[in-house]
Amino acid sequence: MTNETCYLFAYGTLRKGFSSPIYKSIVEEIEWMGFSRVKGKLFDIGEYPGAIRSESENYIVGEIIKIKTSVKVLEILDDYECCYTSTEKRSEYERKKEWFVLKNGIRVEAWIYWYNLPVNNKQQIPGNDYLNYLQIKQ
Repeated sequence: MTNETCYLFAYGTLRKGFSSPIYKSIVEEIEWMGFSRVKGKLFDIGEYPGAIRSESENYIVGEIIKIKTSVKVLEILDDYECCYTSTEKRSEYERKKEWFVLKNGIRVEAWIYWYNLPVNNKQQIPGNDYLNYLQIKQ
């Protein structure tokens, strides 16, 4: 991977308005582009959500983040998301590229961290919006 600008779809603790512990280490390298969504289902994994692909008409709500120096930031995020490239451990998340449309109609190809473990006995998040879910839960 070259060190060029890329995009990330954030649906959980990396969303704007969430006080993520990782935020301070990447804040200078990111820029929020706006809201978007992707087909899938969102689950409460405990202290964070997990997104699962789904071809149903369920959409996960999130935001597109522009990453200015992709190599540095994606290494930090892979570690934060327990996304491993080695086969020694099963990654909790897999980072994949998907196409997204921003509210202004611009299409971008962005990374998303899909949850990679079973969601048995996990609660599906109503409305597939993690920030909204946390406000209702409090």
